[in-house]
Amino acid sequence: MGKRRGGGGGGSTYVHKKTHSAKERESDERKKTLRETMEMHRLQKALERQRERMRRYTGSEEEGKKKAKRPRVDPLYDLKGAARPAREFYCPGADDEEEEEDLLVKYHGRMWEHDEGQKLLRCMMELAVTMHNVNHKTRDAVKVFMEMKEQDPSDHLRSRNHLLRCYLDSAQGDMARQVLDAYPDDHSCDFEYSRALIEHISHAVLQEPGASRQVKDAALLKAYQSNAYCLFALAHCEVFLEAIEHADTISSSEAGQQGSVEDALRYFHVDLSLWQDTEGAIEWIKDFVAKAELAPPLIELPPKGSSSSSEIREEGKEAEEEEEGNEEEEEEEEEAQEEEEAQEEEEEEGEEGVGGADERHHMFLDMYKTALEMVEE
Repeated sequence: MGKRRGGGGGGSTYVHKKTHSAKERESDERKKTLRETMEMHRLQKALERQRERMRRYTGSEEEGKKKAKRPRVDPLYDLKGAARPAREFYCPGADDEEEEEDLLVKYHGRMWEHDEGQKLLRCMMELAVTMHNVNHKTRDAVKVFMEMKEQDPSDHLRSRNHLLRCYLDSAQGDMARQVLDAYPDDHSCDFEYSRALIEHISHAVLQEPGASRQVKDAALLKAYQSNAYCLFALAHCEVFLEAIEHADTISSSEAGQQGSVEDALRYFHVDLSLWQDTEGAIEWIKDFVAKAELAPPLIELPPKGSSSSSEIREEGKEAEEEEEGNEEEEEEEEEAQEEEEAQEEEEEEGEEGVGGADERHHMFLDMYKTALEMVEE
């Protein structure tokens, strides 16, 4: 453990000897890397299990439970050899073999049409996002996103947004332009503001032929016209970073809604770093807003305590049912309402305690309005 210096007199001092090896203690960085690698392997295995399930698909879980409940052959009549066909007489269907179906082949290019195909696409999305954001394997992530595009041309999960972000993060401007050109009707913040950012990089950073201030200003004006919320959030990013919360809970479907505050705040939360890391990008937006004298979006919040339109419609339906006195319809309404309440509870749990869709929408509008008031002050 240790020893004393000197010949054993009273003046000797104790010197501690280290008994552990520094190599045996992993650094925090190494532990983090191991956790990230394990998580990616878990997602890869989950994807492979889903692929294998679809290769040898025999039916849904409910169908499997029904098959498991079918009667079995009585051991007294479990005949063998030539007498085995008689088993069908004692227990019809006992020897039926489960027919397997290869869904990967049957639904190739239209995976969203089957529930198992949707599960496959979600597994692919989760894996590819982790590859890019956590493990920094952008090339592998791009391959997965491209496969998703092939299997679901309608792109229900909006994998194109993540594919675009991969190209922007890796400074592949030409590939990013190809993605933008492939979806000319997509006017979400991801696409419109990414177009403006690329034009700014082309003009101010790379000084490419054909790039100009007029071209990038036109792209930014188009982005403003598609979603004014996002422009002012970027222009006053310091204030909005303090005022906006829970932007990470906005789903990809909400983010794809053109002109919505959710779409703007999701883009602001995810891609602000791209604008901040690009030389002169934020300054260009501030200058553009000042010169064009653009007005911030008008925010009108509903009065507190007022009922939403959905609640008013439900109350109206209930009143009509009471007047008609139809007890059967009332029972059906109660059952439907119970199901809706159960679904709302599940959604609330998945959104980390942040309320329903209408409540969340009002919450984000309120936070945005507060941020604008802070800017004016």
